[in-house]
Order: sequence, then C-alpha cells, then structure tokens
Amino acid sequence: MISIKPYHHLRRVRFLTFVLFGAFVFGYCSVLKGDFLSAIWLTISPFDYCLSPFAIGFAILLLATPLLWWLSGRFTRLFQNQSLSVCFFSLFSLFFVIGIITNGNEVRTLEYRMARLCAERKYEEALRVGERFEHPSSNVVALRTLALSRLTDKGAWFLAEHFFDYPLPNNLQSHFLQIDSTSKTISPFWPYFEKEQQTSHGQVFSEKRNVELMKYLIDRQIPKFIQSLTSAYINTTRPEELPKAYREAIYLYTRITPQTFIDHYDPATAANYSDFLAFQRKVRLSHPPSVPFSAEAQRNMLRNTYGHTYWYYYFYGSYSPTY
Repeated sequence: MISIKPYHHLRRVRFLTFVLFGAFVFGYCSVLKGDFLSAIWLTISPFDYCLSPFAIGFAILLLATPLLWWLSGRFTRLFQNQSLSVCFFSLFSLFFVIGIITNGNEVRTLEYRMARLCAERKYEEALRVGERFEHPSSNVVALRTLALSRLTDKGAWFLAEHFFDYPLPNNLQSHFLQIDSTSKTISPFWPYFEKEQQTSHGQVFSEKRNVELMKYLIDRQIPKFIQSLTSAYINTTRPEELPKAYREAIYLYTRITPQTFIDHYDPATAANYSDFLAFQRKVRLSHPPSVPFSAEAQRNMLRNTYGHTYWYYYFYGSYSPTY
C-alpha cells in the first residue's frame, strides 16, 4: 500500500509557504515601503487621492496572489525531500536577504511618512514620527514646523511653544523651517499642502508670521525678533500669553542688551534662567577647558536638563551668537 503522508506533507508546506509569502508581501509593502509606495501612487496615478500604506499593501497582496501561489508551489517542489524546519529556515533566510539588500534609509523613511501624514492632516501623528530622532534632516524639521503650525486648535503660538522640545540638527539654519517643494520625499505630497493653504487664508497668515519669528530666533537675531514682535506688544502682553520660546528670548534680550525699553518681567522665566546660569557655572567648573572634550561634555550635560529651552540652543547651537 502506498503511503500518502508525503503528499500531505507537500500540501501542508505549500499552504504554509503561501501564507508566509503573503504575510511577507503585505508587511513589506505596507509597513516597510508603504509610505514610499504611497508617494509613487500619487506620482503616477490620475486620481487625486492619497492611499494609506495598509490599503496599498492589501491591493498589492490581491494583485500578487496568483504569483504567490505559483512561487509557493515552486518552493515546495524544490524542498520536497526536506523537513519542515529546513523549508521554513530557507524561506525566512530568503526574507532576510530581501530585507538586507533593500535600501533602508531611516531618514528618508521618516520624511515620506511625515509628508504623507501631513498631507492627510494627521499632524499630531506626524509629530510622533521620529520625535526622539537625534539627527533629523532639514525636511524633517520643515515638516515638523508645518505640523506644529497647522495645529491651530492647540493655540496660535503652538509652534513657538514646542519647537525646541524636539531634537534639532547640529547645522540648523532658518531656511530649514521652510518646506522644499522640490524635495524627492515631499514633492508628491506638495499639492495637498497647497490645497490646505488655499482653504485657510487666515491660518496661513498666522502660520507664516510665526515661522518668520522663529527664523529670527534660529539665526539668533533677537533684536529683529523684538522689532518684528514689536516692543509695544511685548510691554502690554501678560507673560503667560506668550509661548515659551518667545518668553525665553525676550528675557535673554533684556539680559544681554545694556539699554532696553522692554518692560516685560516674568518671575518664572527669570527663575529658570537663573537656574540655567547656575547649572552652567557648575558644569564649567567640573569640566574646565583644560579637560579633553570639555565643550562636548558641557553641551551634553546641559542638554539633559535644558535641551528644550531656547537658551540652550542660543549658547550651544551649531555656531556662536552674532553679538
């Protein structure tokens, strides 16, 4: 009597390999490459609709089902005399090799994902993407600026309140805050950003003004920031009505400018600045210039406590203050 166990074995292997092939295709196209494929879809598709990565992964899985079934049969026949463990080990090795040889640029992946989420108006989710990423690119900074500016339901000053809460690149410059519509990772989603601007004129004006003020702070041009914000407005506005970055910049201006007509005293900001200077002196005493890498040590120690402040950026950014 002929045993039919080998045929049961082959059918089981073929079914499992088909399922694993399908799971890999779906995960690869939706999780690993979903945002990139969404950008490709917007580039080549005649429809003005942004597909989510999971929709793209599911669509590709449906289209590739016949091919996956054929590949699973070929794989089963290739290893028909091997055990299940050998078949699965070979299969996972194939998946691993595909993952290794695929371009996995983390920064570009972040840019595609943030651009897609901003195009879908999911600004809070876009901010959570790579929020602790230590070396963001200029595109990541620009998209983060856009997301913070568009969250007007959080307040008109939300950008200046939280911009320095996120890690910033060592070579940060003011033009990093501006979206580059020609960038490869942003250009497919740019029409969505423009459409949002056309439907909210008042919001765009406020957004542009806040970005311009932040550019002055990034370039350390505090006098121009004061002039643009107007000293009269500063003197007549209660400190708690201004965002954190503006309060810190205004107080710093009163400390480094011998003669100023700014009458804006915030006890909480003054106390925080005194604590900042005291901690700075303590760190400098423990890491004098004679100690190797003292500047880097001072910067790292201060960043742990005050890295979210404008003062830290002003004194320990990529270049020294201009005055």
